[in-house]
Amino acid sequence: MKTNKYRVWDKENKEFLPYQQVAIFGGEAMKVECVGNLLIIRNGNSENFVIQHYVGLEDKNEKAIYEGDIVDVYGKIAEVKFYKGAFDVFDKENRPLG
Repeated sequence: MKTNKYRVWDKENKEFLPYQQVAIFGGEAMKVECVGNLLIIRNGNSENFVIQHYVGLEDKNEKAIYEGDIVDVYGKIAEVKFYKGAFDVFDKENRPLG
């Protein structure tokens, strides 16, 4: 069974956010901080964040592959995208390789 995991890219600070700093509400990511029993939303501008879904596979180094990752597929550089209900890889001209 596939594990539902996500990571979130902060476009403004150009970094992935640790899962402890992210809440996803209605498909939008927000940076949060827990202080005692309070959940504080630090940045309500979800346009600064890109949610990337785990595709259920690992690379040759056993590192999880996420939507948006750049991968080498038999010598061709490709980006992982969700397309027509499944994950696929696309070349630089946005043509599916799978």
